[in-house]
Amino acid sequence: MSGCLDRATPARFDGLRQIFFTVSYQVFARKYRPQTFAEVVGQGHVTRTLANAIDRNRLAHAYLFVGPRGTGKTSTARILAKALNCHKGPTIEPCGVCPACIDITLGKSLDVLEIDGASNNNVDDIRELRENVAYAPPSGKFRIYIIDEVHMLTPQAFNALLKTLEEPPPHVKFIFATTDVQKVLPTILSRCQRFDLRKIPTALIARHLLKIAANEKIQLDADAAEIVARGADGGLRDAESMLDQLVAFCGDAITRQDAIDVFGLTGLETVAALARAIFSGDTPAALAEVHTVEEGGRDLLRLTAELIVFLRNMLVHRANPAGLGEEAGELLLDHITPLQEFTSTERLIELIDLFADAEGKMRWAAKRLLHLEVALVRACELSKVSTFDDVLAAVEDIRAGRAPKAKAAQPTAAPVVIKKAKVEADLPDAPLPVATTAIATEAPKIELPPKVEPVAKATPAPEPEVLLQPKVELSPKSPPEVSSSTKAEPELETSAPLFAAEPEEEPAPIEATGAADLDPEWFWQKFIQEISRQKPLLANSANQGRLLSLEEGVCVIGIPDAHRFSAERLLQKAEKTTLDKIASQIAGRPMQVQIDIRDGLEVSPMDLSGIAEAQAEAASGKLTMEEFKNDPALQKALALFGGEIESIQPHTTPL
Repeated sequence: MSGCLDRATPARFDGLRQIFFTVSYQVFARKYRPQTFAEVVGQGHVTRTLANAIDRNRLAHAYLFVGPRGTGKTSTARILAKALNCHKGPTIEPCGVCPACIDITLGKSLDVLEIDGASNNNVDDIRELRENVAYAPPSGKFRIYIIDEVHMLTPQAFNALLKTLEEPPPHVKFIFATTDVQKVLPTILSRCQRFDLRKIPTALIARHLLKIAANEKIQLDADAAEIVARGADGGLRDAESMLDQLVAFCGDAITRQDAIDVFGLTGLETVAALARAIFSGDTPAALAEVHTVEEGGRDLLRLTAELIVFLRNMLVHRANPAGLGEEAGELLLDHITPLQEFTSTERLIELIDLFADAEGKMRWAAKRLLHLEVALVRACELSKVSTFDDVLAAVEDIRAGRAPKAKAAQPTAAPVVIKKAKVEADLPDAPLPVATTAIATEAPKIELPPKVEPVAKATPAPEPEVLLQPKVELSPKSPPEVSSSTKAEPELETSAPLFAAEPEEEPAPIEATGAADLDPEWFWQKFIQEISRQKPLLANSANQGRLLSLEEGVCVIGIPDAHRFSAERLLQKAEKTTLDKIASQIAGRPMQVQIDIRDGLEVSPMDLSGIAEAQAEAASGKLTMEEFKNDPALQKALALFGGEIESIQPHTTPL
C-alpha cells in the first residue's frame, strides 16, 4: 500500500479530487430543503405558532410533529433547532451563516442530536440518552434531541423516557416526528405539544416545482408540474424527487406528455373526458377512454382514484365554491365548472360510492380492467335513470298545472379545446415560466323537449254544479270499482289534473248531544273517530293513550311511557294544532289538548277497523277502466313516466 502511495503523483491526486467533486450531485429534495420558517410550504399553521412561541418566549420542552411523509416534519424540527441555537437566538429568522446554523444544516452539530427511532428503539438506547441529558450543551444555548419515527420505540423505551420527558433540564428540548401517531403512547402525547402537518395542496406543490425549474433554468410546462403534483399525493419531497427523475429523462425541457409517460399518470383532461362520458351516458366513449389508458400502460387503479378525486372536487365545489381552498387551481376549475350543469349532488354521491367500491375490488383483483368496466357501465346507466327527487318534482309540477321540468341536459361529445393561459406563482426570488395550459370549453347547447302547455283548469258551468273527482289509488290486485255518480262531466274538454290538491273542507262542528257537562267517554270516542276520519295515521298514535281528565278548556291525554314515540308525534306543532281544532269542534267551545307521558299507564285502544271500512265504503264508486284511462291528467302522468295501469283498487285501510 505504501508503494502505491509512493508512486502516486500530485497530479493524480488532483485528478481524483476533480472526479470526486464532479460526480457529487445534490438532489432537489436536499438542495431545496427549507432553511427558514418562511420557506416551509403549506404548513403556515405550524410555522406561525412556532414563530409566535419564540417571539413571546413561550417555548415548550417537547414538541411532536405528526403528518404524512414528505410534508416537512424533520425540516421544521431542524429550523426550530437553528432558531433556538443561532448566535442571534432564540430568533424567528436564523441567520444561516453562523457556526451553529451551518453545523445544524450539515447535520454535524454536537448540540443537536438526530436519532433514528427505528434503529435506536430499545431501553439501552433511551438509558444512554437519559444519562447524556444532564450534560450542558458544548457551544449552543440548548441541547436538542430530534427523534425521527418516534413511534418505532418499544413500550419499554417509552416508559424509560417518561420522567426525563416530563421534567427535563432547562437546557434540553425534545422534538419528535412520526407518521403513525396511533402507535405513540398516550403518556408521551400528554407531555408534548402536538403539531399536525397536513398534506400539501396540489396547487402549492405545482408552484413550488415551477419555482425550482425557474431557478435551475429548466423549461417545465405548467401542466406537467400539475400532473407531478397530483402524483405526489400531498408530499413535497416526493414531488421534488419526481421532478429530479424527469430532468434526468427529458433534459432541460419537460412537457405534459413526458410526465405522463415517465410516471404512468393520467392527465386531468383525460379524467374530465371520462367524467363527461359518464354524465352523458355514453358507455362506448367511457370504455374507449379506459381502454386507451390501459393500452398506454397506465395504472388503472390510479386512474380510478383520480376519477374519485375529480368527482369529489365537483361535489365540494357544487356545495361550496370556496370549499376547495388552495386545491382549486385554475386548471382544475376550468375542467369541473363546465360539467356542473350536467349532474346533481345526489348523482355525484352515487358515482363516488360506485367507484370507491370498484377501487376496493380492483386493489386485490387480478383483472382490474374487468371491475372498472363494470363500474363504468353501471355509472353510465345511472345517468339514464330518473331519481326519486326527479319523480317528486315532476308530480309537483303536474299538481300545480305546470309543464314538468326537463331532465338535466347531457354534455355534448365535442372534443375539449385547449388554450394557453398564464399562471403566476408566489416566487420571491425568481419569476415563473409563462407557459401553462387551461381548458376552455364552449357551453354545450342544451336542447329542451317541446314545451308542454299547462293544463287549463276546468271552468264549471253555473248550473248544474260539477262534482269533484274522487281520490283513486292504483293497485295491481283489485278490479276497477268506482261509483259512476262521481264521474266527470263528458261535455268538459279539460278536467282538473289527476293529482290536483283538493281544497280542504272545513269540517262542521260536531255538536254535543246532551247535557252542558261533556261525558268523558262520549267525548273520547267522538275524538278518536274524528281524528281517524281526518288523519288516520294520527289516530293510530292518539289511540295508544286514554283520556285522563276533561276540564273547562283543557283535555289531558295520557300516553304510556312505552309509546313515547306516539306521544312525541302528537306534540309536534302541526299535529297539536289539529288535535286542538278537533277537540274544540266536539266540545263546541275552545279546547286545548295536553299530552301527559306516564310510566305504567294502562290503556284500552279502540277498534278502528269499523271506521276504516265505513270510510272505504263511502269513498268507493263505480268507474270503468276505460273512463279512468281516458282522464287527460292521468294520460299526461303515464306519458311522462312511461307506465301503464293494471288495476284500480280503492283505499280500504289506513297506512
